[in-house]
Amino acid sequence: MFDDSWITVEDKRELLRVIKQSYETSMPWADHALMKSLVKERYDRVVREMDKEQYLREKMEATVDGMLDAIVPDQLELKTGVKKMLAEKQVEETA
Repeated sequence: MFDDSWITVEDKRELLRVIKQSYETSMPWADHALMKSLVKERYDRVVREMDKEQYLREKMEATVDGMLDAIVPDQLELKTGVKKMLAEKQVEETA
């Protein structure tokens, strides 16, 4: 067995799903036992060939990008809300 603990659970599931789907398409006749063996063997090979440092770096960058994406729309919404509130107040004052 080998260490794949550095791969996120979500990525493991997605990798297994993609591999299984590939085999189901190319080998629809394969029974469950054969399918399981093929998927496991390919998963092991793909993980062994992955560049761990690059994967972790990309996950860190994706996390930072995700946080920034979540923050920026909130700030824009806040700015829009403040502008709307100020515009409404100005209308009230002129009326």
